[in-house]
Amino acid sequence: LELARVVQRVAQARLRAASKMQVPKEVAQAHPHLLLVLENYERAANAATEGRTQRFLILQQRARDEERTLRGVLKQLGWSLPEA
Repeated sequence: LELARVVQRVAQARLRAASKMQVPKEVAQAHPHLLLVLENYERAANAATEGRTQRFLILQQRARDEERTLRGVLKQLGWSLPEA
């Protein structure tokens, strides 16, 4: 439970930072997808802290799906992210 709380705080910080960042025009189309990835991971972490396992799994899958979209958009723009 404590680990889930730490993950949630980190996810919230990343989401706040990404929502305020200056986005280069070259990747502006990808930025909304980045925000959705981060938002879904933050919500998943929150669900984990509340013990809502099913909600956690759904939100984690949404985050992964959105990450695939983000990677696809970046690839179309000529950019890539390293694989985790």
